[in-house]
Amino acid sequence: MSQRRVLIPISFLTALGACVGPLQRSREAYARGDFLAARELLARVEPEEGADLREKVAGGIDYTVGYLLDQAAALARQRRYPPYREALAYLRAALAVMPAGYPRRSEAQRSVEALGTRMHAVRAERDTLVLELRAAAAARDFDRARTLLHQILEVLRSVGGDEPAPDEVLELARDALGAGLHPVAVELVDLADQVRREIRVQITDDMVEIARVAAALRYFNRLDAEEEDSRRGRRARGPEAVPVPSPEEQEARARLRRIHALWRAGDRLEALRTLDDAIAELETGKEDLVRQRQAWQPERERMIADFVERGEMALSREAVDEARTWYQRILVLDPTHEIARDRMRKLDKLQQLQNGD
Repeated sequence: MSQRRVLIPISFLTALGACVGPLQRSREAYARGDFLAARELLARVEPEEGADLREKVAGGIDYTVGYLLDQAAALARQRRYPPYREALAYLRAALAVMPAGYPRRSEAQRSVEALGTRMHAVRAERDTLVLELRAAAAARDFDRARTLLHQILEVLRSVGGDEPAPDEVLELARDALGAGLHPVAVELVDLADQVRREIRVQITDDMVEIARVAAALRYFNRLDAEEEDSRRGRRARGPEAVPVPSPEEQEARARLRRIHALWRAGDRLEALRTLDDAIAELETGKEDLVRQRQAWQPERERMIADFVERGEMALSREAVDEARTWYQRILVLDPTHEIARDRMRKLDKLQQLQNGD
């Protein structure tokens, strides 16, 4: 009997929550930028309820789809080897936001197919470059190998791949070291290491989710600016009104533009460091910066895990200076990281012993 008395209230509350929950859950989905989920939940709400929320959700979908498609197109037009992986992540995020029957779905699908064709052509070029690299390594042609490694790295940053850095490159680096060409040997090893890192980067669900969240944040930023503008008043420009940001907001936006430029250029460590510094230095107007840090948190965690692995590997080889570099990078991203702090203390103690202090 006691079991029966416990089960009835729980089932009753569950049913009650299911009855009254869709509108509230749609608000929660909207607040976290999941506009498609919010739209699906609103379909279970009476038409006369949540009219304002429906309008915002529709606006969020339209804005994020437009932003993601524009970003993908802009990325695909960059330099000789565009960052196709990133462009494809934006396209997949756009498709993930679109409800069934959305007008621009076919456009996005065609863009994905066109991007796939271009990526296939670049991968074929990558395979040719790898064969040329192996030939250069066999011929002990140091300069040619360095040039080819730079090209392969550029291609991998564009489309990724599963071709490892050939062992011949490391053998070539040993030969360069034996010939007294120390800078050449160091550069060859560094390039081979960069190639290995790039082949690990694949288009994951995290990349797609980061793109979607970034678009949603931009939409919320626009709404916030409009609301702030309505409170501050507008400066006329033709039939429309122009927002008048405060000096603090202008500074924050300028910094965010510089941070995005670093991120697009591939210097993610510096972008995250600059972002953290900006948040610490600015007292007001930094809401966009805080939201951006939240959106990039998964990438920060991935980088820290990668740096830890590299630091430990360097220590196992007794490459003290290299290990120190990796642990310093970890502390840039997370000054409280226990493993990095512990390793740095030990490395400092080792250096003191070596110096006779």
